[in-house]
Amino acid sequence: MDNEQLVAFVPGPIIGDVLTRQPHHRSTDIWIGAGHYRPLQVRRHDGEFWRGIPFDPRVQRYIDEAGFGGVVRTGQIQLDHALVTALVERWRTETHSFHLPIGEATVTLQDIGILWGLPIDGQPVIGVDTHRKSEDWLPICEDLLGFRPKTDDIKGGKLLLGCLDAPLAVRLPSDASDDDIRCHARMRILQLIGGHLFSDKSGNMVSLMYLSFLRDFTVTRTYSWGSAVLAFLYRGLCRATLCTSQEIAGPLVLLQLWTWERFPTLCPDRPVPKMELPAESPYGARWNVDFNLSRVAMHVLVVYRDQLDSLRDDHSNCTYLLGYSRATPTR
Repeated sequence: MDNEQLVAFVPGPIIGDVLTRQPHHRSTDIWIGAGHYRPLQVRRHDGEFWRGIPFDPRVQRYIDEAGFGGVVRTGQIQLDHALVTALVERWRTETHSFHLPIGEATVTLQDIGILWGLPIDGQPVIGVDTHRKSEDWLPICEDLLGFRPKTDDIKGGKLLLGCLDAPLAVRLPSDASDDDIRCHARMRILQLIGGHLFSDKSGNMVSLMYLSFLRDFTVTRTYSWGSAVLAFLYRGLCRATLCTSQEIAGPLVLLQLWTWERFPTLCPDRPVPKMELPAESPYGARWNVDFNLSRVAMHVLVVYRDQLDSLRDDHSNCTYLLGYSRATPTR
């Protein structure tokens, strides 16, 4: 028809009062076909930590006392880079939520408490220790970790995680002192913090600031580690939404567990029957099993994009937390 006009489809937002950073969001490049066909590179460095499982029961007792036992019992779970990337493309820094066809959704403190068993109430995990030189950290490490790292292993207030491998490889004797056991537990917790909970794009370093929180384990669990993990996850997601980002770091296993519970159509099948979890295990431990991939194509970015595009209300399990009867850990 002569009067027919082609109208360009506007991907949105139609009104930019809220989503003000759309020009910088990676979804803009995807829409115009400017790239982002490969998944983001996920940075984590927790392999040595999981290879140490199971820990000496004496060490595990202090890890539990500090409040990190739930994360340990969830176990090592392989990350699906494509799933993480597809979620990043839906994340908005302006609202700290995923924008989906069925509305907004986000990870909450309750999710962290249930899935990982981390304390979500208490004092904030904050602090800056950039005023110390590398030499200043050496006696502190010797006191709290039981060994003196090389000066080159400390850069900018961060410790090279690899320098923990040698002292952790030495088995604790049956008559080990309580101080030695505590030092061993602190090293394991530092591995967990730097490589899993608060992993950054360095991929192999941990801030020594956290050592001050590990001096007394009965005090350690009075801090809201769940709040710190949630903030770190949000920051990692926000940074990864930029068009120029090629990597992402942070507690991404938590994000993956949340996605599997919240959106069952995106999760792999578990061929083993659902078992009653031990009393000390968090809900996320349900996923530490072998998967049947006949229904879900894991690690395929375009498939996850299509699945997120086609989400319906009945695909979202907003009440999954109701199936977990144990109290959310606070302190």
